[in-house]
Amino acid sequence: MFKSMKQVKYLNFPVIPDHLRDMAINKISKNPDSRIVKSNENYKWTIVKDNELEQWLVTNISPSLFWGLQIITGDMRIHSDNPTTVKICYLFELGGDNVITEFYHNDQIIDSIKIDHDRWHILNVMINHSVRGVESGKTRISLTGRIFEKL
Repeated sequence: MFKSMKQVKYLNFPVIPDHLRDMAINKISKNPDSRIVKSNENYKWTIVKDNELEQWLVTNISPSLFWGLQIITGDMRIHSDNPTTVKICYLFELGGDNVITEFYHNDQIIDSIKIDHDRWHILNVMINHSVRGVESGKTRISLTGRIFEKL
């Protein structure tokens, strides 16, 4: 495995306050299907709306992003996130010690990274990518702002 930064770049945005991080994780733990917008094998997407976390994100990061929580409970096969072009993410939980995100061109790995938690990063999701190494019984939780291509 190699560590590259071509498809992922770390950002110097403010750290999410602990009480907001805990609030988001507790909400998922208590009601994992609350506000589910998208769901498939090992993946759920919930909206972050009408709460203190959304206000903090709009004030401190961007009012122009579509905010949600990604919940990943197992490996994600190769995919792209069309129509999303870019995601700005903050990993609350890694889903294991050896979880990596891999990027592909013509089914060949061109980039691979173990993304840090509790740190903002921007992720190119137009390119095919996968998530590998999510441990059984663990969950990868990401606060994610989405940027969509123009329709």
